Amino acid sequence: MIQGHEKKGQTPIQEIDIRDKSWLKTNIAYISMFIVIILWGSSWPVTRYVSTNELGTHPFTSAFIRMTFAIPFLLLAVRLIDGKLMFPRHLLKPIMILGFFQVAMHNFFFLSGLRFTSGSDGVLIINAGIAVITPILAHRAYKDEKLTRIRVIGIFISLLGVLLIFSLSPNENVENRILGNFLILGAATSWSIYTVYSRPIVREISPISYQLWAALFGWSYLALFALSEQINSPNLVITFDTGWRLAYLGVFAAAIAYTLYNVSIKHLGATRTAVIVNFAPLFGIFFSIVFADEEFSLVYPIAFLIILAGIYLVNKN
Repeated sequence: MIQGHEKKGQTPIQEIDIRDKSWLKTNIAYISMFIVIILWGSSWPVTRYVSTNELGTHPFTSAFIRMTFAIPFLLLAVRLIDGKLMFPRHLLKPIMILGFFQVAMHNFFFLSGLRFTSGSDGVLIINAGIAVITPILAHRAYKDEKLTRIRVIGIFISLLGVLLIFSLSPNENVENRILGNFLILGAATSWSIYTVYSRPIVREISPISYQLWAALFGWSYLALFALSEQINSPNLVITFDTGWRLAYLGVFAAAIAYTLYNVSIKHLGATRTAVIVNFAPLFGIFFSIVFADEEFSLVYPIAFLIILAGIYLVNKN
């Protein structure tokens, strides 16, 4: 025990138990979450590059390569954190189904959407889309997740932010902004399905083990879809620039980010972690403007604040 200097009759002015490491773990968790939102924010211009070059018409191939890079690192994370890979057999069917939505369909909509729209639009739309769709699905799935009046108000506020982006985005020099934004909403829908219906699974196995199994099943689906794309384009050549970007998306924006996110939840809790994640769009917009030469407009910070207010009300108890 380290104790501050004190005079007779005075109370101690400082007392720190060096055996208590909880403060260190909490600070590490905050740093980890800061890294997570940077990695997720930076993934938008990187994905935009992949989706607008030689793999633009091959979203399943892009997603398959990305997950091929991610899976070994997810396996390493399970080994280091959980010690062993857990998999209750009775969860096989739901994990197979949710792996399809979280890995195969989410990546398809994500990569396809950014072929047509800007990263600045996409990052705000997916954030708001998840905030709107998740509570609606949870309301139908669980008795303790009812849509209260305040949550409904939050949903409509988030939708207002989405409509603002659809109507006033400055980044119109894209292939098809409206189509791309709707595809991004598809990515939000698939992610929301995975999030809501994963609740009973993560009560039985660790989130990291679950993420690995979902990735493995999703990767197998992507392999089949990618094969069909290759049959139609047998002479497809992937450049080095696209290849290293897919490696970055797989290793850093997927495997490492998901691992740090799940570890942080243990020390910060789901609520504080979710609050931090909601600031990822700011980094997504910043990186898209700096590295993808997208235009900035006051529409983005205004839409972000509107969506953030809606998310706050949706998650308010």
